[in-house]
Amino acid sequence: MTGIVADWNFPNPGPTVAFRFDLDALPIQESAADSHRPAREGFASSNPGVMHACGHDAHSAVGMALAQWAPHLNSNSGTLRLIFQPAEEGCRGAQSLVSRGIFEEVDYLVGGHIGCAAREIGLVVCGCRGFLATTKFDVILEGVAAHAGATPQKGRNALLAAAAMAVQLHAIPRHGDGDTRINVGTLHAGAGRNIIADRAVLEVEVRGTTSALNDYMMGEARRIIDSIATMYGVTATVQVVGAAGGATSDAGLKEIVREAAVQLPETREVVDSVDAQGSEDMTFMMDAVQAHGGQATYLLVGTQLAAGHHNPSFDFDESCLWHLAQLYAAIASTLLNP
Repeated sequence: MTGIVADWNFPNPGPTVAFRFDLDALPIQESAADSHRPAREGFASSNPGVMHACGHDAHSAVGMALAQWAPHLNSNSGTLRLIFQPAEEGCRGAQSLVSRGIFEEVDYLVGGHIGCAAREIGLVVCGCRGFLATTKFDVILEGVAAHAGATPQKGRNALLAAAAMAVQLHAIPRHGDGDTRINVGTLHAGAGRNIIADRAVLEVEVRGTTSALNDYMMGEARRIIDSIATMYGVTATVQVVGAAGGATSDAGLKEIVREAAVQLPETREVVDSVDAQGSEDMTFMMDAVQAHGGQATYLLVGTQLAAGHHNPSFDFDESCLWHLAQLYAAIASTLLNP
């Protein structure tokens, strides 16, 4: 999927205020149960094996609303920049946008999410803390195929090596300096029941509350992968396919979010910050803006969920769309009238 960066230039010089919206879906088959409202009312995903199970469709819809409202914002100076980002899932899309230099002139960057740690309609969280640094990687195993009945001794079983890795990677000791995570998400291997498998692929991620802790998990993962590959006589190639670091929301911009939120009738509660509970590659964008003295925040707007994020029955209360759109418009109007 291709990203989009669109600018609306107001008549007078002023700050560049950017809003980021993620676009991508997830490789999940959406529930067809009658209890699942999108299925029951006919607006579930039309693409087999793919659905919006995280709320990025909500974010994109709000971005389109802000684009339509741009000419009518109470603003007369600066630039409103709308960034529609592909490939947030897997932390693959943000770095490509940062490398294009589009954040070098951004003075304020706002992004966010519906739900997550905000599960009540009307709740606004002005900024998140504690993003987990993460590395996403694939392990590609190459063995030797052989007849499983006649000459099994001639084979080098990539499937068994991958299975051993999947178990032992989860045995990495967690670190006492902070939270660490690992997950083997997929294992694909083999061609038939009578063939020694000569190829296997694992999709894996590690995380840590700091980059150092994430690096610890990645180092231990590589050590285990190399050791098991040697034990089974296969070759293992590790390919990093995504990453994200930590980030901190700026106090000044969080205060602007708070001031905008309390003016909205849809807002019932405002919280300064919460733990992010996950990873986000928008952290690369935040770092790029903050590196030259700009400000950034990652906010949350509350919604009730029918099921959790990344679940086949995920659905959200659509009244949060109006709340988030109004909030973004109010923030934009404030920042574009310095």
